[in-house]
Amino acid sequence: VNDTVNSKEQEVLNIIKQYPGLNSSKIARLIGKSVPTAKRYLNSLVRLDLIEFRGAQKNGGYYWNSPKR
Repeated sequence: VNDTVNSKEQEVLNIIKQYPGLNSSKIARLIGKSVPTAKRYLNSLVRLDLIEFRGAQKNGGYYWNSPKR
């Protein structure tokens, strides 16, 4: 992507591209980190407009924002 994304954030982004709609606890399990750490990566990716959260807080998930053309 670009230099502002670290390796763990890139790993999270790749997971979301492969499995859209996962929530933070499932992503945390897949990357082997705590939920607060996963949320930090997710919030960073949301701020960079690479992913977005869709749905209700309890049952929503994260989705990749594919490049706009």
